[in-house]
Amino acid sequence: MIVPLLDTPRQRLIVAIGSGVMISIATSLHPWWPIAWIAATPLLAASFSATQRETVRLAVIAGLIGSLTTISYYLQVAGPLVALMAPLGRALTFVVTVSLARYAVVQWGHWLSIFVYPALTAGFDMLESSFSALGSVGSLAYSQMNAIHVIQIASLAGTSGIVFIVNLFASILAIAWYQRSLEGQFRRSYAVAGTVVLVALAFGYVRLAVASRQPQIPVGLVVEDTRPNVQGNSIDAPLWATYKIGIDDVVRRGAAVVVLPAKIAPLTPAQAESMHDALNRFAEGKKIYLLVGVTVAAPGHKENRAWLLSPTGILDADYSKRHLIRGFEQAFVPGRIRIVRIVEDTLTGIAISQDMDFPRLGREYGRADVRLMLVPAWDFGRDAWEHSRIAVLRGVEGGYSIVRAARDGFLTISDSYGRVLDQERSSERPYAELEAKVPIGSGMTVYDRIGDTFGWLALVLGITLSAVALRPKRTEETDETDELDET
Repeated sequence: MIVPLLDTPRQRLIVAIGSGVMISIATSLHPWWPIAWIAATPLLAASFSATQRETVRLAVIAGLIGSLTTISYYLQVAGPLVALMAPLGRALTFVVTVSLARYAVVQWGHWLSIFVYPALTAGFDMLESSFSALGSVGSLAYSQMNAIHVIQIASLAGTSGIVFIVNLFASILAIAWYQRSLEGQFRRSYAVAGTVVLVALAFGYVRLAVASRQPQIPVGLVVEDTRPNVQGNSIDAPLWATYKIGIDDVVRRGAAVVVLPAKIAPLTPAQAESMHDALNRFAEGKKIYLLVGVTVAAPGHKENRAWLLSPTGILDADYSKRHLIRGFEQAFVPGRIRIVRIVEDTLTGIAISQDMDFPRLGREYGRADVRLMLVPAWDFGRDAWEHSRIAVLRGVEGGYSIVRAARDGFLTISDSYGRVLDQERSSERPYAELEAKVPIGSGMTVYDRIGDTFGWLALVLGITLSAVALRPKRTEETDETDELDET
């Protein structure tokens, strides 16, 4: 007989609130990675001792509390509709995943029920990152960015692989607590699930241990935090004069590739042509590759662009941002193509800011065997850490290093294993700069090749196990009635 746990509704409510608080910490803009591994455990344990109706209430409460730390952020960057829908979506996700996990564990009782919750959450993570207008921003996977061995899983299975492993551990703990008086009943599930978690973690350690040394490229980043729409329509404007001083500094220290942030200044098409001609001459004089982010604004048509100027004095690439921020960039037109160039003998991709929030775009560059990504960006200050780490995880998924220069954010250099090699906060006095040697990426990963296959398989597994668990059971009375009918 199972020992009663969390006997009263009040006890179950308290632990559900506790789960919500831990989920809120794990999915905040400044997460603490260990808490994500146990965040869902109290909620699951409470649901195993609750009725179905009470489970729905507990899941809603945990989901809403779990969204508290990001509501104001979504309100700032995406508007009131998203700020409202994000918590409701999280609450609905918990209702579905926790309710089905409860039914599988309590009613079905098969050892495979331990995989229902992690499989469903991994599948839903994949769906959100594939179809959400915000990409993968809300993924639990980013809670693990300070756990360098854990994030290696992304090279195999993307964010959904990380979510699966983290929530599998939470599921193990919850079921072990619920079934603690029946030591042998779930022994197989603990052995299998525990092995999966250990193998995943061991993969991370091995991948880092066998990482080969790659050729390095000296890069520099220069960022000046300026107000929106600052005037800079001439190369002689104070804005560009400051940037030229910063570029001189990093070039003097050896940088061969220099990245500036996004939307440095708004330019008309005529001003843009004059500006990139002047920047071409400047890059040629310095013998560097220079990536510059600007806004090109014609009547009724704006683009968030990144120009790559080469040491030969030509405009080597003109990239237009593909994923725009709702509200902030309503007047902008999205780009439609990726751009890959050879920079310092290395296949190099270009993206802008929020482009890196989308795993599908990241895979496009990985499949092109890109080894380095140059990313001008503009963040919102409070999301500096999180947004930089989202780009870092794209590098792990895609097998390339990231050089990202963000206004109101971080200047970040990371390798293809997610190790942040150098970082500096952006500044307005007079600018922030960073110079380092970045190793080129390790190259195409398993995730590049198979895409979201794991996420889809996890979703199918979760749905299949749930369907089996929900099947009506044949009782002995039913069996006897069937026998009489046949007689």
